[in-house]
Amino acid sequence: MHIGIDLMGGEKSPSSLLQAIHELVAESSIPLTLSIFASSEILEQLPQESGLLTLVPVNCPETITMEDDPLKVIRSKKNSSMVVGIQALKEGKIDAFVSTGNTGALVASSTFFLGRMGNPALLAILPTKGKPLALIDAGAFPESKAENLITNAKLGLAYQKACGNTNPKIALLNIGLEEHKGTPELKKAHKELKKLPEFVGNIEGRDAFDGEIDVLVTDGFTGNIFLKTAEGVASMLLNKNFYQETIARGAVVCGVNGIVIKCHGNARPEALKNGLLLAQSLTKGNFLKYGKATTEK
Repeated sequence: MHIGIDLMGGEKSPSSLLQAIHELVAESSIPLTLSIFASSEILEQLPQESGLLTLVPVNCPETITMEDDPLKVIRSKKNSSMVVGIQALKEGKIDAFVSTGNTGALVASSTFFLGRMGNPALLAILPTKGKPLALIDAGAFPESKAENLITNAKLGLAYQKACGNTNPKIALLNIGLEEHKGTPELKKAHKELKKLPEFVGNIEGRDAFDGEIDVLVTDGFTGNIFLKTAEGVASMLLNKNFYQETIARGAVVCGVNGIVIKCHGNARPEALKNGLLLAQSLTKGNFLKYGKATTEK
């Protein structure tokens, strides 16, 4: 397996993320090739390879920053670590790509260069009382059209199947459990989602963390507010670092023809390692195969 890692453009310095690469070399127990997309100064600090892990340095003289405009920068910085990495994924040089950089630019470059598989959506993994919950969309696509919600449900289903969940449950985030609740688009989506055997109906935000469902479907605007509100409440009431638990798992850029993982820009080395593990898991689990099969129905 061959995974690409973008070390540039996050809130943490690339040098601090190198710790993750050093740890991976020390801990490697399976054959794996990593292409490291970074500046020449960072690449000079890469550790020596182990017998099982092969490092491929890829010099990228440009960096997409958090302040860059996502749509403009993917054209103006063609030699950036993010764009070069996504291009490598498109050309089949790597099996998956992990980045800590600008989320908007990552979604835009993935959509532009890889092509769509439905609509772009960000899938975040949230801790609950029981099993982890896949929230989709967590902020990539703010539209709340019924067709977007239906696509999100199918992509969330593909994720769970790729992770080995043979009996996932999908719910639609709404203001009530009844079918007649919500906006016209939510009602329309509910009607169509009832055709999926995995769909269990509407769910209110207060019940989402009970651990009874596997995929929480919403639009990117609502999903992002839901996620950040949950982070704040958990931090205030429970003194629980929900935020770190969430970002440490990495998020999946869904709806594109490639496996792309977004680690938070302020991610610690541990989060980068977890993003790599998620990329490996989705590659082995044939995530793209499941995604294409579900969204083409």
